[in-house]
Amino acid sequence: MLILTIFFSICPTLAFCHPVHVSITNMDIKTTEKLIEFSIKVFTNDIESAVVRKYKTEISICDTIKHKDLSLVLKYINSTFQIYLNSQKLPISFVDKKISDNYFLLYFKIDLEKKDRYGIKLTNSLLMDTFPDQQNLVIVNLNGDEKGYSLTRKDHEIEF
Repeated sequence: MLILTIFFSICPTLAFCHPVHVSITNMDIKTTEKLIEFSIKVFTNDIESAVVRKYKTEISICDTIKHKDLSLVLKYINSTFQIYLNSQKLPISFVDKKISDNYFLLYFKIDLEKKDRYGIKLTNSLLMDTFPDQQNLVIVNLNGDEKGYSLTRKDHEIEF
């Protein structure tokens, strides 16, 4: 009984306590449109914890997220999630967000200057600095050909 009391005092709602740490990235690479569109879905409390840990400031992700808090989240994502084309880092543009009780969904795009694609490299160490067991699932759709990847702390880069 004491263990349950301690558990529920540390974790008042199960929504904020989960046994796995995972993010999901869905990426569409449209070479004919010279565009990469992608979304990143994370548990709200996980991204809050990572931002607080890295920038030493409290944030709150809710329906009325403050501009300052969203800016810190985007800064964190830009530091842990990069896409390279032919070894050149591509600038990522924030498009939109969706917030629910348990997760935070962010939408991004990258405009490609060239129609041809040679070597795309993705580095995704999102939340790995906060949660050693973090897994980042990446689903890539390249002109209709879909592949899935599971990235971990030891292996957080893919090339396609």
